This record gives sequence, C-alpha cells and structure tokens, in this order.
Amino acid sequence: MTKNANQIPSEAPEGFKSITLGKGYAELFGDIFQKSDGNTSKLGFRVQPHHLNHFDSCHGGALAFFADMQLIGVKHLTGNHSGHFPTKQLTIDYISPIKLNEWVEINAELIRMTNKSLYTHATIMANGRCTARTTAIYHVPK
Repeated sequence: MTKNANQIPSEAPEGFKSITLGKGYAELFGDIFQKSDGNTSKLGFRVQPHHLNHFDSCHGGALAFFADMQLIGVKHLTGNHSGHFPTKQLTIDYISPIKLNEWVEINAELIRMTNKSLYTHATIMANGRCTARTTAIYHVPK
C-alpha cells in the first residue's frame, strides 16, 4: 500500500504480525495484524486518517470490513485453511466511537460449524474498551 504524508505509522503491540489480505478494498484499508497463541487468534489495526468519518471517528464501514475479518481468527479451527468462506450474514452493533490512532482488536469465537455454515461472534475493543459486537455466518466451501 502506498503511504501518504498524513498516515500514522501502523505500529502494533508486541506479538502482532502484519498479514496480507489481498487486492482491492483490503489494500485501501491498510495494515491488519494478527496475534496467535495456539487456539486463539486476535486481529488488530491502528486507526488511520483514511478510516475516519466526518466526525473524526472510525467510519462504520471500515469497522464492518474489519468485523468481517473475524473469520481469520477462527478459520484454523475448521480444518479448511485454504478455502474461501463467503459471508452470508454480518451484523454489527456499534457501541462506542473509535478515534484516530487508537489500536483496535477483534477477538472472535467459533460458535457452531455445520456442513454448509460457520457461525461466529466477536467483540471489537479499542484501547481496552468495548466498541462493537458482531455476529457472522459464513458459507463453508465443499
């Protein structure tokens, strides 16, 4: 991704490593980091100027994109590490605004997996406070 002069360094807390999400909007969104320790995996990002809305808070659309990444945090539990799991449904409850330069993390939990669907829920935290709750349903590839 090309960095602009207004961009804040995307520094992550210790233990988080940058991951590659691919092309398109993921490139525009910027750096996302992952921290795994066996059975759990967290994702995080630092709020940049391009994530902000007119009220200088992280835009809900940027948070929805990040919420959809919760699949990455539970995919290792499915036994299918390479398949694409299209999103069937994603809901997000916005609780508290997130400001520029805040570190944002999502911690997802696998609720249930069937032959056709994967059910998750997650909490999005910013600097230690709950900012959003999410649930998602993903299609399981054959």
